[in-house]
Amino acid sequence: FGGYRDDIRFLRLVFAITQGPILFAVVMWRNSLVFHDIDKMTSIALHLLPALVTFCERWYRLPDILRETAGAEAGLTDSA
Repeated sequence: FGGYRDDIRFLRLVFAITQGPILFAVVMWRNSLVFHDIDKMTSIALHLLPALVTFCERWYRLPDILRETAGAEAGLTDSA
């Protein structure tokens, strides 16, 4: 996500787009997992991988961003 990795609004927007219309396209266009057909495998990868990446980014990294942001706004710093 480059420089937008710490922008919560951008991350929410990307999550909503990839979990909604892009993931729904798999059902709408009846994409199937056919290992010997490169076109179908490419289509599945292009529609499922963004949803998988944003799901992992949301549930495994976002709490760290929120904690850092809340700490910075409150004037707290990590001191060991």
